[in-house]
Amino acid sequence: MVPSVQQPAVNRTLVMMAVLAGMAMAAVIVLLMTLHSPSRSGTVAVNGTVPTSRPSPFGAVAASATPPDIKLAAPQIAKAGNPAVVIVTGYDNNDQPLGQANGYVYSSGGIVVTSYSAIRGASDVTIETPRGDELSVIALMGYSPARDLAVLAVLEGNLTALESGAGDVVKEGDPIVAIGSARAVSQGTVGPRRAIGGVDLMPLTTPAIAGSPVMNEHGRVIGMIIKRAAGVDASFAIPIHYVSDLLAEHRTMSFAQMLEETAQPVAAPK
Repeated sequence: MVPSVQQPAVNRTLVMMAVLAGMAMAAVIVLLMTLHSPSRSGTVAVNGTVPTSRPSPFGAVAASATPPDIKLAAPQIAKAGNPAVVIVTGYDNNDQPLGQANGYVYSSGGIVVTSYSAIRGASDVTIETPRGDELSVIALMGYSPARDLAVLAVLEGNLTALESGAGDVVKEGDPIVAIGSARAVSQGTVGPRRAIGGVDLMPLTTPAIAGSPVMNEHGRVIGMIIKRAAGVDASFAIPIHYVSDLLAEHRTMSFAQMLEETAQPVAAPK
């Protein structure tokens, strides 16, 4: 038995052996557990208060609602949001691009939200930051084709993230700013609520690329632009609470697992 006084040295030796052998899986598992922890789940404290429940973005204002914050001009919102907006590209097994969309850093610990259209059918995904750096995607933390939503885990931490307005009430006519890649900024307002396929959507009066975060006049993300359906002219945003709902499922998978789950069965010959 190794004496207790030698235990720190033994631990350091084991760690070095694991690193030299390329056995980083434990670190990845710890990282993913951290990303799934409540403090990283995207439930952002507003003025020091963490919401105990997820209110509807179209619900009535609660009696204990947080007092209004300082309103920001569109250039201020864009300047703060641009560093967190990324470009997500999905590739097939032959390294051929399948889809591309915007995305944004949801958590500084390494969570990126994007449009499912960017990763549909992909076996590999790249994420490019505004500075031209490429983030290493280590896992898929959830996806929803019906909501055009995907959440990715990246290896890098200490990223510039956007604050989620999970408890902010969204009303028709509210001004919004949609931030895309290459500093593309669109200003508009929220249209009347629409429910399509059982999903609450926010119609917007401004066009924007799928995966772009939609921010309110306080600089908080209230939704994400989803891919337009064929023949649909309006832009729609999916409310931000769907992201926290997806993370609450606590799923972590590879893109190979996603492909297995989304594979269409082959029709039997007639």
